[in-house]
Amino acid sequence: MAVYLIVAYKIFGANKHFSFSELLERSHWGLLLVVTLLMPISWFFEALKWKVVVAEVQPLSIMDSWKSVWYGVAAGQLTPNRVGEPVGRAALLLPQHRARGVYAAAWCALSQQLATVSFGVVGVVVWLYAGLMLPGNIFVSNIAISLLVIFWVASVLLVVIAPNALFRLIVKIPYAKKWVGNSPQIFAHSKKVIAISVGLSLVRYFVFSTQFLLMLMALDVVAPLHLLYAAIWLTYLFSSAIPTFAWSEAGVRAGFSILFVGMITSNTAVVALAAMLLWIVNVGIPALVGAWVPWGRGGSGRSEGI
Repeated sequence: MAVYLIVAYKIFGANKHFSFSELLERSHWGLLLVVTLLMPISWFFEALKWKVVVAEVQPLSIMDSWKSVWYGVAAGQLTPNRVGEPVGRAALLLPQHRARGVYAAAWCALSQQLATVSFGVVGVVVWLYAGLMLPGNIFVSNIAISLLVIFWVASVLLVVIAPNALFRLIVKIPYAKKWVGNSPQIFAHSKKVIAISVGLSLVRYFVFSTQFLLMLMALDVVAPLHLLYAAIWLTYLFSSAIPTFAWSEAGVRAGFSILFVGMITSNTAVVALAAMLLWIVNVGIPALVGAWVPWGRGGSGRSEGI
C-alpha cells in the first residue's frame, strides 16, 4: 500500500500542474497502438518457448501452450514474485506429467530471469558510464556490479551448462523425491532446446523493454534512447529482486521506474503512469484472460503440432 501512496503522490501531489487532458493531447496514439500490439507478440515468444521446453514432457500445440502460460500468469499473481506460476502452467498438463511440468516451467522462468540479469548488467554499465548513480554511493554501486556479474555467471552455468543441477538438489528432499521421482536425467535438455529457450527469452525481454520505451515516448517522455533503455533494464532488474504480490507488483515497478527514469527526465508523473499502464497491458489483461482457461477445453493436454 505504501508504494502506491508514493506513486500517487508522484502523479498528483509532486506535480500540481499535472493534467490528464493535456497529457491526452500530447500523447502519441500510434505508439500506444504499437505498444498494445506488441503484447501478444511478446507472449507468443513465451508460449513458443514453453512449447519447446515442455515438449520433452508432453507435446502441446501453440494454442494450448499459450493457454498454459497465461493460466500460469494468473496463478502467479497469488504468490510472491510469481513463484506459483510454474505450478499454474503445469496444472493444464495431463495429471501424470504435472510434476515434471513444474520443473520444466521453473527452468523456463529461470531462463527468463537470465535475460533480466543479463540486460540488467548492461544497464548498470551504461548507467555508470554516463556518470549516473545507482541507489547509494559509488562504493555500493561497485559492489552491486560485482554481485550482478556473479549472479549472471551463476545463472549461465545453471541454465546453459548444468540444467539438471537444480533437480539433483530437489530430489534430495524426501517429500520432493516422492513427488518428482529420483532419476537425475529425467529433465535433461538438449543443447538445441537450451539455445532456443535462452534465445527466445532474450528476444522476448527486448520486446517488452521496447514496449516500455515506446510507452514512455507515447506519453511524451523525452530523453536519450540509450539512457531510457538502461533505466528500463535497471527497473526490471531491481523490481525482480523485491518480493511482491499481485496488488503490489505494479506499484513496485512504477516506484523503480520513477527512481531510474526520473534521473534523466523531470516528468515523473508520466513515468509512473506509463509503468502502471504497461503492467495492465502486459500482465493484468493476460492474468484475467488466463483465469478463465480451465473453463474452456484447456487442460486436455492434447498433443498437437504448431
